Amino acid sequence: MEREVILYIGVSVDGYLADADGGVDWMKGHGAEEGDGGYQAFYETVDTLIMGRATYEQVKTQLSPDSWPYEGKECYVVTSQFLEDTDEVTFWPGDVWELVFLLKQRSGKAIWLVGGAKLLKSFMEQELVDQYWISTLPVILGKGMPLFLPGDYGERLILDRTLVWDGVVTNVYFNRAENAE
Repeated sequence: MEREVILYIGVSVDGYLADADGGVDWMKGHGAEEGDGGYQAFYETVDTLIMGRATYEQVKTQLSPDSWPYEGKECYVVTSQFLEDTDEVTFWPGDVWELVFLLKQRSGKAIWLVGGAKLLKSFMEQELVDQYWISTLPVILGKGMPLFLPGDYGERLILDRTLVWDGVVTNVYFNRAENAE
């Protein structure tokens, strides 16, 4: 079976992945339920991550400045700049289609498309996302960074399941009708 590319991401009720300042500290449920809403179970199904440079910078400087949170996972950062690889990440200045093609030739677990919106747009325009796990958090921001940027794509999704935990609703979609038949 071919490895799948999965977008696993959280958004506000009004569709933003970050507030107007790029912050994500609002990403939480009601606080009434214990656990992580299935994050760890999902995390164990992936062995490779792909993220944009802005997301990488946010992880390194704001979200987890003291330690790399994806230890033991292969991580690619898509960027238009030629940067030197680190112990944690491989910088990919090429086309995302080529990267996904190469990764799918290898055996392994799923590939997590971490973010952000600009990178997602390029993946969608090339029909590279196999599953969408979109968690809607119980907050309305009013403005911020939208998940979906205008682009040359259109996708009919098949709802596979809905998970609810602590006020967070996660819809899991497949992007191809033949996956659901």
